[in-house]
Amino acid sequence: MDKVQQMQILCAKIGVFFANCDGLYDSRESQFIENFLVELEQDGNISQEVKIIIQNCTENIEPIDNIISMTRDLLDGLNEVEQSEIKKVLAELIIKLIEVDGEIHPNELANYNIWKEQIGLE
Repeated sequence: MDKVQQMQILCAKIGVFFANCDGLYDSRESQFIENFLVELEQDGNISQEVKIIIQNCTENIEPIDNIISMTRDLLDGLNEVEQSEIKKVLAELIIKLIEVDGEIHPNELANYNIWKEQIGLE
């Protein structure tokens, strides 16, 4: 699987994780993830295999340790500038997700801080 496909899947799994970590899967959170898939399809930059994985990721919420591991796998082999850009994009995605329902739950913030610390984002 190439880095673009890894990134697409990771973004979806991050979305599902953070949408659920406050214990309430809000319709705005669900819509955010659905819109992500629609955008990928409109760009024509998604394989059928990745589309199926993304559609099924709501059935199996990855724990934060897996999200961290997947992030590290994505960053592996990239240069420092590429890693920095990807970390920034993922951090922005997480922030949007935890703010989309209008409330930042302590679990969301705690998991975001764990993720940031473990991937080396200040």
